[in-house]
Amino acid sequence: MRILYVTPLWNGLRDIIINGNKEAFGMPAFLHPLLKLKEKKIVVDLLIGADKESAAETVCTSVVTTGEVKIVRFNSSGNFERLRSILRMSKSIIKQIKSNKYDFIYAQGSLGSIAVFWANLFRIPVGQRLYGTFMFYDLKKDGVLKSMIKHPLEYFAFKAKKDFLLITNDGTKGDEVSKIIAPNPKYQLNFWFNGISFPTISINEETQTTNLFYPARISPWKRQHLAVELLSIINKKIDKPINLIFSGHIDDEEYYNSILELSENLGVRENVSYAGLLGKNELLNYYTNSLATLMMYDFSNLGNVFIESFCAGAVVVSLDENSSLSEFITDDSYGFNGKNISSMAAYILNIINNKELKREIRANAQEKAKEIFLTWDARSEKEIMLINNSIIKEK
Repeated sequence: MRILYVTPLWNGLRDIIINGNKEAFGMPAFLHPLLKLKEKKIVVDLLIGADKESAAETVCTSVVTTGEVKIVRFNSSGNFERLRSILRMSKSIIKQIKSNKYDFIYAQGSLGSIAVFWANLFRIPVGQRLYGTFMFYDLKKDGVLKSMIKHPLEYFAFKAKKDFLLITNDGTKGDEVSKIIAPNPKYQLNFWFNGISFPTISINEETQTTNLFYPARISPWKRQHLAVELLSIINKKIDKPINLIFSGHIDDEEYYNSILELSENLGVRENVSYAGLLGKNELLNYYTNSLATLMMYDFSNLGNVFIESFCAGAVVVSLDENSSLSEFITDDSYGFNGKNISSMAAYILNIINNKELKREIRANAQEKAKEIFLTWDARSEKEIMLINNSIIKEK
């Protein structure tokens, strides 16, 4: 069996094939099924769209696949450049299809919509994978036509014919977007949670800290600046100040600098630090030993970070204006969903010295996570079954 992936250069993929890291620091939902295909000795060719700055020479591809890996320059900023990129990617896809006999094409992200078009034209089974969406609120605000013009590739991801569309259930309402754009979709819609590698841990109360931990790539929609405001409120009400630690890829250097400037203006600069990119064991240590793990994202807090931290028994404290975590944090004994920063501060102040409550929260979180989420192994097998079924259906 031979499969063609057409995909953007996700952060986790870049970590391995461009930066040469042994471990990825993001996008497990992309990497786990890909690695499972490799384990099954299925050849996967990667056609990767990347901007000029990211399109460096690959240094280590054998970790993720035994197939070919090619990078195509792709820039979606500006209509003219986006059109050139679409044509460039189309040319590369056609070349790959004519050079190899593919059993399946797997279109990744909205960029993958280009591959869906050509797979249909060449009558090759095709599925598409979306890792959430930002279109729901655009559709509500601007309507379908304006949203299509604004996000053409993402629009066609929901509209175009294919064997299946798999969307991450991450609180961004991908299932609702599908209903709006394609009330009678020409594909099987799958709306799944991501998987998890369940850690085997025992919480050590002797190593507990009073640090607040915010694991997320540094980007305006992750809203790390709100965590600085939260820290300022808390530290004004206690004698011994607590610390705030960020970790993750810095996607927006300008925004990162504005966070540091804000912390300076609020008088908490010495209490704010950046831990860089953390491996699985380091993340686990922060989840289990921090006073609270913060999530204050725009749109939705339901993503890999929440799943991983919740399963590890972190005390999750979120600014959950869209109720994305209400299914999991059903009351304050599982963590806290605040509707404003003041309520989050009050909750954190209440748990600082309450060991019994923190112990209860951690245990409850781990128990509920086991009831809801699949292991990454099982979740990857389930995704590969979609691919196999698509191939069988065409034969």
